[in-house]
Amino acid sequence: MPIFHASSAHLHSLYTRSVIPSPYRWRLVYATDDGELHEDRALLALGASGFSSVRLGRMIPLPAGSTISLLPGCRAFGLDRHGRMIPHPDPNARPVAALLPTGYTRLLTPAYQKDQDAPH
Repeated sequence: MPIFHASSAHLHSLYTRSVIPSPYRWRLVYATDDGELHEDRALLALGASGFSSVRLGRMIPLPAGSTISLLPGCRAFGLDRHGRMIPHPDPNARPVAALLPTGYTRLLTPAYQKDQDAPH
């Protein structure tokens, strides 16, 4: 189940216009439909907070007991070297989310866009 999606052109334009700067440089992690995780060395990771896209700031290591899940029917977005938010060049690159154990608070969701033909 997607956590956030920008399905209309209006929401997409709101979502893509507002990348907030950060001194941290986290690489984009994505999954393929078979569930294999990959690290993209060309794109930086983005998170979503409401309708704003944000570069990831200071984070803690993934806590024990976390679950990584891919978001099927969605396209991963990242930040290119020119500071533009772009979809991953591989249309099969699925965004991933971390489901955190009890006691941790999630502040951001993955930056992505739902595919038009997604069944959900």
